[in-house]
Amino acid sequence: MRHLLFVIIFSLLFFSCRKTEESFEKAIEISTAAACKEMAAPVISAFGSIVYKAKADVYPTSTSNVKALFADKGMDVHKGEILALLDDVKLQVQLRQAESDVQSKKALVALAKAQYEEGCQNARKTILSIDRIQCAVDQKQKEFDNYKRIYNNKLKLHIIGGLSDEELKSIKMNMDSAGSALEQALLELRTARVGFSDSDITAAGHEVPVGKSEYEELLIQINTATLKAQLDAAQAELEAAQSQFENIKIYLEETKIKAPIDGIVAERYVDIGEKADSETRLFTLFSTDSVYVSVTVNAQRFNDIAEGCAATVRLGTAVHNGVVEQVSPYADAKTGGRTLKIAVDNTDKTLIPGLFAEVSITAGEMQLRLSVPKEAVLHKQDDYSDAALFLVRDGHAFLQNVTVDFVTDSKVFIKEGLKDGDSVAISRLGHLSDGCEVEVK
Repeated sequence: MRHLLFVIIFSLLFFSCRKTEESFEKAIEISTAAACKEMAAPVISAFGSIVYKAKADVYPTSTSNVKALFADKGMDVHKGEILALLDDVKLQVQLRQAESDVQSKKALVALAKAQYEEGCQNARKTILSIDRIQCAVDQKQKEFDNYKRIYNNKLKLHIIGGLSDEELKSIKMNMDSAGSALEQALLELRTARVGFSDSDITAAGHEVPVGKSEYEELLIQINTATLKAQLDAAQAELEAAQSQFENIKIYLEETKIKAPIDGIVAERYVDIGEKADSETRLFTLFSTDSVYVSVTVNAQRFNDIAEGCAATVRLGTAVHNGVVEQVSPYADAKTGGRTLKIAVDNTDKTLIPGLFAEVSITAGEMQLRLSVPKEAVLHKQDDYSDAALFLVRDGHAFLQNVTVDFVTDSKVFIKEGLKDGDSVAISRLGHLSDGCEVEVK
C-alpha cells in the first residue's frame, strides 16, 4: 500500500514538472514582416513652432491726436486699407499757406522772366542800333573823305591863282562840317558799344566768337546776366515753395494710417483722442496667408537639408505642403542644432502662430532604400540613435542593432545592420529576448 502511494505521488510530481518544463519552453507567438527595398527619399521628422512670416508695427510719422479708428484686434485687413485717422487741422492750414506761397513765387518767376526777356530784346535792339550807327559812321567817313579830296584839289588850283580865297574858304567850311559830323557819329558809336565790345567779352572770361550770330548771342548773354540770375533765383524760390507744398500733402496723406501688409490686427494700442507721436505704436499686424514653421534640426542631419527642400506640416488632421526657405548659417552652442524656416501657405487660416506642428522634410533624392515597419524597431522616445530589432531565423529571435537612416509615419529606413528579405518581428517585442524561440503566426 505504501509502495503504491509512493508510485502515485512520484507520478504526479513527474508529470507536474514535465508540464511546467513544457510550458516554460513553449515558443512565443509573434508576427513578422520582411525587410524590403523601395523607392524613397530621406525624410527628417521633427516638431516646429508656427510663427508669422511677416510682422509690422505701425507708427505715425508726425505728432497728432487720434481722430478715428477703423480697425481693432482680430480684424483681417488688406495692404493700403485705412486703419486710423490722425487730426489734420494744423496741416490743412499749413497746406493753404504753402499753396498761397507757391502762387506768390509763380508770380515772381513770371515777373523775372518778363524782365529777362525784355532785357534780351533791349540787347538785340542795341546791337541793331550799333549796326545802324556803324553804317552812318561809314557814310560820314565817305562824305568827309570826299570833301577832303575836293579841298586838296581846290587848294592846288588856289595856289596857281585859279581859285579865289572866298571859294576855297567855302569848300574848307564844307570839309570841316563833314569832319564834325563824322566825329559826332564816332562818339555815338563808342557810346552805343559800351558793354557790347570785344573787350567786354574778354572781360567776362569768354573768347571772342568768329561767327556773327554767336558773337551777338554772347553779347546778349553778357548784358542780361543780372536779369538771368534774378530769374534763376525766383525759380529756385518757386521750387522750394512747391517742395514744401508737396511735403505737406505727403504729411496730410500720412495722417491716414494704412496697413503696410495683408494680415490680421494682432493688437491695437491707442484710443480715439490719445496723442500719438513717431514713437507711439498704434497697431501690430501679422500676415496670415503664409506662415513659417521654425524647426531645429540635429547637426548630423542638417547637411542633408538645403533651401528649396519640400516639407510637410501636420497640425491635427490638417496637412500642408511647404518648402524650406531659410537655413540658419550657424549652430546653437548648447544643443548643436541648427534652425531652419519652412514657408507654408495658410490661406485657410488653420495654422495658428504659437502652436507646435509635426514636420517632415524631404532631404535627398529618390532611390532604392531598405525599410521595415515602424513597429519592428526598438528605440528610445524620439531617438533612433541606438535602435535595434529582432531578426527572426530558424524559429528563433535574435536581437540585432541597426543604423537608422530616416523615419516616416509608418516605416523605418535602415542604413546598416539588415539585408533585403530579412524577417523581423513586429509584435510582442517586449516578450522577446536574444535567442528565444518564437512561432510565427
